Amino acid sequence: RGLGDVYKRQDLIHFGIVVALNIYIGMITPPVGITLLVGTKIGKTSVGECFKSCLPFMAISLILLVIVTYIPNFSLWLPALLG
Repeated sequence: RGLGDVYKRQDLIHFGIVVALNIYIGMITPPVGITLLVGTKIGKTSVGECFKSCLPFMAISLILLVIVTYIPNFSLWLPALLG
């Protein structure tokens, strides 16, 4: 197992983390936001009211997505530590 295998594996880990964050953001944003729609049905509220409550989480998620996308070491330090 060479050093190139480690870099390939870490790139796949980074790709998986970025995809997972994108899916999470897509699940809470309208118009498709399945999680948002289910939450409004369970809580018997409007989509607009629920989305206003989700905006702080949305902002944090977008900032985290930018950080993880452009600074891969932010998300790869733990896999690198575990070997």
